[in-house]
Amino acid sequence: MSLKSAITIIAIKERGSRNFARFACSALTIIIITGFLLPFLSSCSQPSLFFEEIIISEDIQKETNIAVIPKNEFDENTKKIFATVKYSRARGSDVWGFKWTNTENNMVVFDKSAAYKESQPDSYFSGIVSSDIYVTDDAQFMYPGTYIVEFYHNGELVKTASFNILKPVMKIREIFTSKEIDENGVPLDISGQFYQDETVYICIRTEYLVSGNSFKAVLKDSSQNVLKDTALLLENDYYEPSYIWFGFEPFSQAYEIKPGSYEVEIYLNDKLSKTAVFEIIEKPPVSFKKGDIYENEPYGFKIVIPDGWVYSEVKEEEAYIIDLSPGKEIPAAFIFIAAAAPPIKPYEDFIKSDAEENAMQNNWILIDSKSRHYNLNNFYPTLEVLFLYRDDSANNYAVAYSITEYKNNAYIFYAIAHEEEYGDAAQIIYFEILNSLEIK
Repeated sequence: MSLKSAITIIAIKERGSRNFARFACSALTIIIITGFLLPFLSSCSQPSLFFEEIIISEDIQKETNIAVIPKNEFDENTKKIFATVKYSRARGSDVWGFKWTNTENNMVVFDKSAAYKESQPDSYFSGIVSSDIYVTDDAQFMYPGTYIVEFYHNGELVKTASFNILKPVMKIREIFTSKEIDENGVPLDISGQFYQDETVYICIRTEYLVSGNSFKAVLKDSSQNVLKDTALLLENDYYEPSYIWFGFEPFSQAYEIKPGSYEVEIYLNDKLSKTAVFEIIEKPPVSFKKGDIYENEPYGFKIVIPDGWVYSEVKEEEAYIIDLSPGKEIPAAFIFIAAAAPPIKPYEDFIKSDAEENAMQNNWILIDSKSRHYNLNNFYPTLEVLFLYRDDSANNYAVAYSITEYKNNAYIFYAIAHEEEYGDAAQIIYFEILNSLEIK
């Protein structure tokens, strides 16, 4: 006789036939309860543990952890990815764990473990456990690549799944023209106008750099003539806001940038993406806006020097020689000398002798000369002698000597310039420096 039928018979015999219906209901209740408890009350075997496969999804139901929209590929806009495992009959004290690894760099992205039900360690449970990775404020982008998700039970690997985060599609956000850039190509002096001797930097801002993409910059003049094109193929990935840059020198063997309007077309993967427009303007010969000063304590004088210029200083026995230069080659020279006056006197003889020696070394012919005595802006009496020479190729050179005496010292300013190429600029520089002379 089975347990189920035995219980039913006992209940009927004890109560009699008049209460048959009532006791039959009681017997049914006993049957149901007894049948549900038997597997858990058995002392002979442990409940069977079971795990389903890992499901990767873009969301889960909050109350149940059921995966929503399962998938194994995610694009660049993904903000969160979930992994879930359905389990049956796990003890509350047992420990589950998820481990997420990016196989591109073998970096463990996330590793988490927890008890199924720590508050009821000896009970058994069924349900769904979940884990997720997501974008944070510090890392606003999920790195592309193949990921492995491992599920562990009590430290033992039980299930494995994989998914891919696709490489993003390259996009150009902005484009700038700049006079200067830093080591990362970030524009430091954004401008739409450039002088003829300035390099034009084309700075392209992207959200990230993705290998395999190509850029090309095409420089055109106002008549749409192509002056130069240059290309770049990305070989590495860099998933942070970045800059690509191209530099166009003012002069090259292939082209010369003259005053006028220009444009640079930027192609991404051979498709025109953006265009930058800029203007080349003639540079003034020199400026003194920054107020740069050269000061000499032994001879107690100071002079202004043009913006961006440099100087070299040589000390001799009874003199200081200061060579002023813009830091690049120009068809001119400017030299300031401070020396004791007596060895130089008479000044006219000194100037004549020095000028003749210089002309002989360069094989120049004297065309004209003139001199004058006058006061500088600071009222220092000054002797000035000007010479005009011509070389074998019919190039004219202007040479100027200016000598100011003060407290038995002579302050000499010597300038020479190619008349056609740098004559106007040299004249401005010469008088600005000379009239700035201050002597203690």
